[in-house]
Amino acid sequence: MMARHVVYLVLAFMIGALSLFQSSPYMVWASFELNLFMMSPFLLNREQFAHPTKGAIIYFGCQSIASVYMIGGVILQDLGWSGGSFFFLSGFFCKLGVFPFYSWVPRTMVSLSWVSCLVLMTIQKLFPILCVPAVSLDSLLGWWFAVSLGISALVAGSMMFFQTNLKAGLAYSSVLNMSWVLSLKLSGDLGSGFFSVNTLVAGYLLLYFLVVVSVVSVFMLTQVQTLADVALFQWGRFRWVSYLGVLSLSGVPGLMGFLPKAMVVMVVVSFSPILAVALLLSSAFSILWYTTPVAMAGVSQPAYSEVDLSNGARFSCYMSSWLNLSGIPFLFLLYFFCFF
Repeated sequence: MMARHVVYLVLAFMIGALSLFQSSPYMVWASFELNLFMMSPFLLNREQFAHPTKGAIIYFGCQSIASVYMIGGVILQDLGWSGGSFFFLSGFFCKLGVFPFYSWVPRTMVSLSWVSCLVLMTIQKLFPILCVPAVSLDSLLGWWFAVSLGISALVAGSMMFFQTNLKAGLAYSSVLNMSWVLSLKLSGDLGSGFFSVNTLVAGYLLLYFLVVVSVVSVFMLTQVQTLADVALFQWGRFRWVSYLGVLSLSGVPGLMGFLPKAMVVMVVVSFSPILAVALLLSSAFSILWYTTPVAMAGVSQPAYSEVDLSNGARFSCYMSSWLNLSGIPFLFLLYFFCFF
């Protein structure tokens, strides 16, 4: 990745961070627009097997549509029309890739490099999620919010099951996780302090981002592209521990990725059990997709000629394994504080 692309990424991050300190929705919209203009050149960085032009164009076009929804909703709200809130939230849904605006996410990511995919799943989702306004289920807008998240989770989970390309699968996984974290925005007023909505959202994003980085870094350094590549790649002694990352991302109990989802279920089930069930069903589909390479590895022999992983890939495998296994002591601590 060239130095100028790093500069674009840093500028995009700094401009995006400004949106968190704006009280006016117009300034939030302006920050997102400037962030988009800095991010588009970054997405054009080229790596092996990546053709970023198509993905960058799709991303720019869909984000522009999201901006139109957002600014239109703000203007309608200022004019006193209650429907402006619907358009404003639709802009956030389009920007984050939530139903019915989810299709651009896999179409964009399959054309981008692994580094760009990692940025889209982490940094670019951070600021819009934190800026999404909390919605109450007592209103019609809140019910539409909840139904959209439930449908988005089920659609992403089911579509993920049919993907063989890793980037497409991770794209639907990102859509699915957006439904999980945005469900916290429906929890209403939880007060301030450790259990406030923003704190819970930040905690979910931190754990989710750590797991995503551990998974994508291993895929990037080993240059695998499909589920078959993962199953047939000659991992050596890292063959099985490398799967911990993807299983953790799907939310398998005991691993690090299970912690944020357990937190969401405990909160969401208190005000919308149906939405909690939809989220759990969607995760069942994602677990089936993530366990596919494990099952394939059990009935096939490695076909690649590479025997030794690079030092970077070895380090990533070690860090990924330890990070995801650290979810076990965290669960014990959580159990201790909750029941003793």
